[in-house]
Amino acid sequence: METIDLKQTSDRESLLEERRKKLARWKLKKAQFDAQKEKALRNNIVTNSLEAKQPVEKFAVGQEQVKENLRKRKNELEKLDKRTSIKPSKKSKRSKRKEKISFEFDDNDEAEAASVFRLNEGFQKVPEYDDEKDPLDVFMTSLKTQEISSKTTSHNVGNILDVDDQMVELEGAEDENIGDTTDNFNISKIAKLKAKKRVKQINYSPEELERFQKNFYVESEAVSSMTDIEVEELRLSLDNINIKGTGCPKPVTKWSQLGLSTDIMTLITGKLHFDSLTPIQSQALPAIMSGRDVIGISKTGSGKTISYLLPLLRQVKAQRSLSKHETGPLGLILAPTRELALQIHEEVTKFTGTDASIRSVCCTGGSEMKKQITDLKRGAEIVVATPGRFIDILTLNDGKLLSTKRITFVIMDEADRLFDLGFEPQITQIMKTVRPDKQCVLFSATFPNKLRSFAVRVLRSPISITINSKGLVNENVKQKFKICHSDDEKFENLIQIAHGGNKFFDEGQTEIDGETSDLDETDAKAIIFVSSQQICDLISKKLTNAGIVAYAIHAGKPYQERLMNLEKFKREKNSILLCTEVLSRGLNVPEVSLVIIYNAVKTFAQYVHTTGRTARGSRSGTAITLLLNDELSGAYILTKAMRDDELKASDPLPSKRTS
Repeated sequence: METIDLKQTSDRESLLEERRKKLARWKLKKAQFDAQKEKALRNNIVTNSLEAKQPVEKFAVGQEQVKENLRKRKNELEKLDKRTSIKPSKKSKRSKRKEKISFEFDDNDEAEAASVFRLNEGFQKVPEYDDEKDPLDVFMTSLKTQEISSKTTSHNVGNILDVDDQMVELEGAEDENIGDTTDNFNISKIAKLKAKKRVKQINYSPEELERFQKNFYVESEAVSSMTDIEVEELRLSLDNINIKGTGCPKPVTKWSQLGLSTDIMTLITGKLHFDSLTPIQSQALPAIMSGRDVIGISKTGSGKTISYLLPLLRQVKAQRSLSKHETGPLGLILAPTRELALQIHEEVTKFTGTDASIRSVCCTGGSEMKKQITDLKRGAEIVVATPGRFIDILTLNDGKLLSTKRITFVIMDEADRLFDLGFEPQITQIMKTVRPDKQCVLFSATFPNKLRSFAVRVLRSPISITINSKGLVNENVKQKFKICHSDDEKFENLIQIAHGGNKFFDEGQTEIDGETSDLDETDAKAIIFVSSQQICDLISKKLTNAGIVAYAIHAGKPYQERLMNLEKFKREKNSILLCTEVLSRGLNVPEVSLVIIYNAVKTFAQYVHTTGRTARGSRSGTAITLLLNDELSGAYILTKAMRDDELKASDPLPSKRTS
């Protein structure tokens, strides 16, 4: 009998030891579960009382089930104690251990649970007691399931950003980075700064799209009577116009052949003094006004803006006016830089200044978005924007601020530059929001392969118009270069050119009685282009020390400072501007007669656009490149761009200043 009692006591101790281990594991899981609850609570916005009510009730049901299971387990232990005749002292110790297992739920716990589980379907119900399974194991398994569920819940706390999951994709937003609920506002701002904006693609059905007219062009008798041979000879005389595509209209030679309104004709010929059309205008205007998608490739300063602006205004005028609740736009113009966008907006304003039915808004980075949003809410028929800022506007207020449903005309100016600056993803997203039957026009000074493949995807049976395809550098630009053996020698040559330029600038001045008198009102400005912001700041200081005033602008300077320096450069006579290549496009200052490329360009397209800052319109200008003797790629670009007579007159600048 004593042997049986010892055996029973040993079994009981083994059972209790096993229970202790399970209890320790359970406590560890319980601590992890509580920590997870607190963590999820910090990440959640304060739960609406209506939303929290149902999860709390479900959690309460689970709480009662847990307590019921614990009571069953306690009863089983008491039965086991009776069978094994455990002494009262040991029974008391076991009861104390059991009391440590039980835990209470206060009101704070319920509030935490409501916050944690408000995104879940409900509390995970604990399975019923099974004789073959230990109730503590069952409860621990249920806690593990709840832990996994709570982790899923905590990762859904991204709702505090108040954005659409399809529009914003967070990059590595972890729970640990969320912080306390008191910092929700700052967290939201930081998260949005990390976000990559995604614009929703819109699939339009033909029934919901409003019909619009594309073709407004009617050939005049003088144009329609031209034979194919005469058309070919005319295109050859107009800087060797090269046409690709079918059904291209014949070129025009007079503004009156375009069927423009009296107001537009008066503005063009009277106020703007555009007496004749440029080659790109002669061919692109009739093609675009016929409703065709067009790719225009022409040198800078050749009048491309007018080529797409007149057809755009004609199409906008023919459409139904914006209703009170419509923001527009009807036409969208995308530009690579803020400066070019502002320049285009100014041109639009010239043509729409007296017409209250056409409103234009310029949306660019670096400007106050609040004013842009206010202007858009009033309604705008034409929007001129940089791709990044237009994406920002499209994603505001879950995409409800601006509708692209009525955009029927899309223009990409300086398209090659748009792609050089990496705007292809943004442009692709924008195109997915515009109706498929839109008219799309693309203008560029060069046509690289990346741009070509994009045009094939987006444009519908386009007409390609290339002006002077064998010489993209403006023929009015005289090209020169100087080979230098060191950076010091290069800067000395820059000083020499600047002083020589100042002498040239002063040619119209004569000294009378010891005073200087302006006999010639000529304004000859110069632009110095460098490759980086650091070099720009360095050269600016060195020029100042040399007594030369140069207004420096680059992307690293505050926008207001850039704008102020640019205005000073435009306003003052014979001024010098120092800037980076990024701003080589969009600067339209007709008085610029000299361009100095201080750092060798990296691409042919970059050289074309940089030299294009001078010789605007019918003016002439000079472009001088300062080369180090090891800059072979820059030298190769010059051999492609420069004319034979210019190459023969190589290194035209004296090595030392002459007295």
